[in-house]
Amino acid sequence: MDKPELAIILEGKSALRQRIILWGRGPASTNESDGETLSDGSPDPDAELTFQERKQKARDGVGAEPQIEVFFRIADHEDLGIFKFQTGSWSMAQDLARDNAENELAHYVDASRSGKVKANLKLEAVEFAAKSSPRAGQLVSYTQPVLEIKGAA
Repeated sequence: MDKPELAIILEGKSALRQRIILWGRGPASTNESDGETLSDGSPDPDAELTFQERKQKARDGVGAEPQIEVFFRIADHEDLGIFKFQTGSWSMAQDLARDNAENELAHYVDASRSGKVKANLKLEAVEFAAKSSPRAGQLVSYTQPVLEIKGAA
C-alpha cells in the first residue's frame, strides 16, 4: 500500500468477520469463539476475562487469539474485484469491540439500498516509551490496522 489509508466499500454484514481462535498442533482449531460462545454452542470459558487477561493467555500459548477478516472493494476501482485483509491484531480487535463495529456495519447495510457501506482501512504508526515490563524505558513502535466505518454508500 503506497498510502497509509485506503477508501473501501464493504458489501453486506459479512464483510467484517471476527472470531477468537485457539489453534492446535494440526491445521484445525481446537477452540473457536465469538468472545462469548464457542462454535459448538457452549459458553466460552474465557468470556469473563478482561481483554488483557485474554491477551496474556494467548502470549502464554494457552489462549485464543483474534482473527479478523475484512472483505472489501477499493472505492474508486470497484471493478477490480473483492480483496481480503486479514489480521490477528489485538489493537484492532479492541477498537472494533469498543466501537461496536459489527452493529455499526449492520446499521449502515440496512440503511443502504445497495447493501454497500463506505469505510477507510488505515495503517497507523504507534510509538511510545514502555513504562513497565522487560522493555521498560525502551521505545516501542509498531503499525496497527484501523477500520473506520463511514456510512451507507
